[in-house]
This record gives sequence, C-alpha cells and structure tokens, in this order.
Amino acid sequence: MTGPKTHTAPATATPEKRRSSMSTEEIKSRIEAMFAHDEAPENRN
Repeated sequence: MTGPKTHTAPATATPEKRRSSMSTEEIKSRIEAMFAHDEAPENRN
C-alpha cells in the first residue's frame, strides 16, 4: 500500500485523525459494530 496515508488511514489511527475523513455516521457504525463483536465473539468467524 503506497497510496497517500491521508486517505488510507489504518484502523489503528486515532479517532481524532479519522474524523477528518469519516462522517459521524460512519464512526457510529464502526463503534456499534465493535460493540456487536464484543457481545457476540462467536460471530467473528
């Protein structure tokens, strides 16, 4: 992956940095998805 890091931010990027390229709706969806995975670990596979 040699593209510009500004638009291919890794999942480990801080929420503050991702906010510039992600809408609030996207952030909410990701947070909800994380909680869903936490509650149902058997669904990860």
